[in-house]
Amino acid sequence: MQENRAWNRLKDEELIETLKSMNTSELYPANAQKVYEALKNKYDANDLPSVRTVGRRLRSLLGKSDEELDEIIDENGIGIVDKGKYNLGFKKANKKGTYITGYWYDEKDGEEGDSAKYLARFLADAVIYSKVLNPEYKPDYNSSLQRLFGTGQVKELNTFSRKIVDLKPYSAEGGIDVMKNVLIVQKAIDMQKKIEFKLGVYRYTSDGTIELDIKNSKVRCVSPLQIMMSNGRYYVIAKNERKSTTQDFLFYRIDLMNKIKIIKTKRRDVQGQVEWKDPQKFLISNPFFYSGEKEDIVIGFEEQQITQVVDWFGTEENGLFECLGTYYMEKPEKGNGKISMVKVKMVKLSFPEVNVMAFSFWIMQYMDCVEILEGDLLKKTLKERMKWALENRIK
Repeated sequence: MQENRAWNRLKDEELIETLKSMNTSELYPANAQKVYEALKNKYDANDLPSVRTVGRRLRSLLGKSDEELDEIIDENGIGIVDKGKYNLGFKKANKKGTYITGYWYDEKDGEEGDSAKYLARFLADAVIYSKVLNPEYKPDYNSSLQRLFGTGQVKELNTFSRKIVDLKPYSAEGGIDVMKNVLIVQKAIDMQKKIEFKLGVYRYTSDGTIELDIKNSKVRCVSPLQIMMSNGRYYVIAKNERKSTTQDFLFYRIDLMNKIKIIKTKRRDVQGQVEWKDPQKFLISNPFFYSGEKEDIVIGFEEQQITQVVDWFGTEENGLFECLGTYYMEKPEKGNGKISMVKVKMVKLSFPEVNVMAFSFWIMQYMDCVEILEGDLLKKTLKERMKWALENRIK
């Protein structure tokens, strides 16, 4: 039901909210007629002002004279007026002094208005391409971003993006609300309480399909300590309370946790300094969040492929590895049907205290351009895995 008042006297915020809800931008500004039609759809009032009046109200929102507007437009007739909490964009015909052909709403963020545009695009893409959000939640999240930034910054889902959204990370029966889980776990951490939950795993069923199995999982009880993200997935770090293992901490994927309950029992606190409290080093030193032994590792990596190292570990300034110089080694190269030996430049890299199991899987992706120089446990792990695979899996 509409507010009981004279709608022919529009408030500034009603015009702004209407612009914000429209699919307007610098490329697609809205003229007075389009804004008038959007007002009719948005407020469903019979006594709205005329299109001409809407045009005058939009013009007055700019709060500047024609001469002042001519001073701020570019060669394409585009201008931006700073309205404090937001920017109001307008477009004139190419020549100065001509009439305004359209308007759009621009969200601001702090002193740099452009950062809101970048953030809006990043968040929209993060929702659409998320590995952990189920398809049924993504449209609502996208709509929330539209209300926050305006549809000029966050577009409606098109045919391409809807196909991405429809990619299911889980079976239809999974239905895990990941963000709801994250907030429950965080609440337990803030309250310093333990949680109970079931951890789902994927299984091949008798129906010939792969399904997320939660029903057959046992109830676990842990002391949650910290939530982290890695490779687009949420993990909770929990104090290990099982006496059967020697690991101090366990990692659980929050997107596989179901029926999480916060219980009254106070969680077990952590004493002393622990490695995960240095998050940057911890996240990179524990790719894929494997638990297990660590050791210092030195490798040689082809200089032409060094981008692969930076993509994962960042630059050397992060302190996660150290460059120890370069050297050359021979490598077989196939060309014109023949194999010849060529010299390639290698960069010597030192990685201190790396999780061996996790690092072994990372390094196997690059076996054609890497040499293991130091790390006895890593060498042993790789040799045993490849020997077993050659004898049993590659025939």
